[in-house]
Amino acid sequence: MADKEDPAIETRLKQQLENRYTRAVYDMPAAHLVYVDYRLTWLKDIKITSSAEIAGRAPGQSLTDLFVVEDYFRGHAFIVTSNKNVITDYKKIVGISLSQYLSYKPMAPAEIYLRFKDNVSVPAPVTAQFTIELVTGEDKSIKTTAAAVKLAP
Repeated sequence: MADKEDPAIETRLKQQLENRYTRAVYDMPAAHLVYVDYRLTWLKDIKITSSAEIAGRAPGQSLTDLFVVEDYFRGHAFIVTSNKNVITDYKKIVGISLSQYLSYKPMAPAEIYLRFKDNVSVPAPVTAQFTIELVTGEDKSIKTTAAAVKLAP
């Protein structure tokens, strides 16, 4: 269930995405319409833990600082901030640490893809379940545990 539309965010998204997706086909103007899914709840924290030791950290210990933002859902490469600005500069929103991401006070994204930082590795194969908890600006929490995955050196 999506949040109610916000006119300020809708206008800013239209301004940002119209320029990106409007193009000429056979000398006639055309537009690539994109359905944009966004939330009106901003994220204060993202907590990531594992059921197994990862990068020298005990099970249950925070791994959040070991991750970066890899990408966003197709057509949704932007961050809507809590003050309703829209950031579309790829260098400012992809490959950034989660602390940098959270510094924007982002509205909860429809989807976000994370990966370990380049220097994170495991010394031996390990099977782990990751738990991700999102904490909103209103201190509400959403928590889920992923299926077990096997990591290899």
